[in-house]
Amino acid sequence: MGVCDSNLAYVLVIAGIWFTITPWRLRDLLNFATANETRVRVGSAIRLAFAVFVVLLGLTAFRAM
Repeated sequence: MGVCDSNLAYVLVIAGIWFTITPWRLRDLLNFATANETRVRVGSAIRLAFAVFVVLLGLTAFRAM
């Protein structure tokens, strides 16, 4: 586990605490992301691309073992 991994973990914990303290900000973010069909499609495409990227990384890691 590198420095980058632990920094990401801290960022995610702080974001979780922040959204717990201010739930309206999460609601506003979700409303913005789903305001129209184009934003939903772009967000879904980004998530799908990230998922494919993670699967490809996983497959190459298992092949290298």
